[in-house]
Amino acid sequence: MPTAHQRWDPEDASEEDFEPIKTSRTTRIIRIIVAIIAIIGILQLSGLYQYSFFKRTPEKLAQKPLEGQISEQLTVPLSIYIVKSETPLNSSRNEQNVRDIVTDAQNIWLQAGINLEIKSIEEIHVGTIDTLPLYAYPRGLIKNLESEKDNSIKVFFTRTLNGLNGISYGRSDTLTIADYTANPDFRVLAHEIGHILGLPHIKHNSALMFKGANGTDLSLEEINTARNFAGEFTRGI
Repeated sequence: MPTAHQRWDPEDASEEDFEPIKTSRTTRIIRIIVAIIAIIGILQLSGLYQYSFFKRTPEKLAQKPLEGQISEQLTVPLSIYIVKSETPLNSSRNEQNVRDIVTDAQNIWLQAGINLEIKSIEEIHVGTIDTLPLYAYPRGLIKNLESEKDNSIKVFFTRTLNGLNGISYGRSDTLTIADYTANPDFRVLAHEIGHILGLPHIKHNSALMFKGANGTDLSLEEINTARNFAGEFTRGI
């Protein structure tokens, strides 16, 4: 570097002369990235992400009964659990709200001749150690519940799923629905029940099994598949 009385010529500079500048810029970029990741993490853990981009379904929004394509009716029982917790999982739903959601979801499934019947509704208190199962596989939460050995679909309602509308857990006959959803919660419930009844995602955005859960349509093939699975629950009533 030049002295105070010398004019500095950039051509005389070495890589070492720019190193502090490079390091300073790199450090700032790293700090910004770390800060962004930290903020996202805090939002996810606090549930604010879900509150910002997801909404509670208005009570006045309802699903009209869809015309049935099948005359023979099948009944699928639901054992419902409203999660209460000191963690962000604490659901603000009540029994009447849950019944309304199930009614609207059933109005979608009427096109397949499938009735959703509430077998029981109860609150379940969940501690911090039990938060992970609601995002993964809630076997630990249902092992001591009365519904564990029956033939019903176990439905958990929780305040947040960190950016997810709902989750179904394979062939465990269990699913979880968030209070705050990007689409109407009753469509989310109907969609997740579709997974329990053997239906995969499809690409038609008017379909119930579209990944965004913003449609209601079921094809005849989907109806036949769902009814085959629903028959397993009917035989257990």
